[in-house]
Amino acid sequence: MLDLVAWERSLQNHRLISAVSYGQMVTPGTLNNGSKTTYGFGLAIGELGGRRKIGHGGGINGFQTELDYFPDDSLTVVVLVNTEGSNPSRIADRLARAALGLVAPAVKDLPLGEHTFVASFDENVRLVFDVTGATAAAFTLYQGGMAQRAARVAGP
Repeated sequence: MLDLVAWERSLQNHRLISAVSYGQMVTPGTLNNGSKTTYGFGLAIGELGGRRKIGHGGGINGFQTELDYFPDDSLTVVVLVNTEGSNPSRIADRLARAALGLVAPAVKDLPLGEHTFVASFDENVRLVFDVTGATAAAFTLYQGGMAQRAARVAGP
């Protein structure tokens, strides 16, 4: 795992690629409709407990990985698993929370109130609805340190 930490540090210290290229990797993209993504040129940009997080996960043939870097805290978390059904992103979040002294959000059954719902299988998977009056105008899915927003569209 130390070689992956060295790889990540070499990327962000511009020993492998230029500062401009790294900047593109960690800058969220913009879609044709103008909305922002949570992905740059190769890395996911998110947060955990209000801390900036840059990372990427992956998997092939029974192996799964997660590498997360917290630039403001100079913390790198690497998780490598070879067990089906493992969740390296969830494990990485728990390790990062422990290292950074962050408290995990309390799960109260499934709804947390304030139009927020948490998945029973992973406290880091949340749906937060934007409600105006009695109508949800949009929702945001938080999963794997990333946020994906979806707005209500007019019916057929």
